[in-house]
Parts: sequence; C-alpha cells; structure tokens
Amino acid sequence: MTPRPGHADQRDLLHFIQRMRQPPHHVRLVHGEPAAQAALAAAIEAWANAKGHLIRVTHATS
Repeated sequence: MTPRPGHADQRDLLHFIQRMRQPPHHVRLVHGEPAAQAALAAAIEAWANAKGHLIRVTHATS
C-alpha cells in the first residue's frame, strides 16, 4: 500500500476504495463536517451499487 498523506479529499478517498482488490463491507466515516460525510457516503454507495457491491457506510455518530 502506498503511504497516504494525513488528509485526502472525497475524490482521493473514493479512488482508494475503488482500487482495492476486494471492496470493504463496511466504511466508517469519522472525520469531516456532516454534509461532507453525507456526500462521501452517497458517492461510495452509488459506486458500490453500480458495481454490484454491498458497502455499508456509517458515520461516527451512527
């Protein structure tokens, strides 16, 4: 795995998940503003659904 900087944007995080050999079954978002977390969760879920993967995305407060 390539080392990642401490902060990544939505595109970087989504790309990181997309490049995994086996997508995770669960992603827990623990940083960021609620609106940004919701947008990232929606992007992850949309990609997963389009590819036929089931990924559960939760937030730190979920």
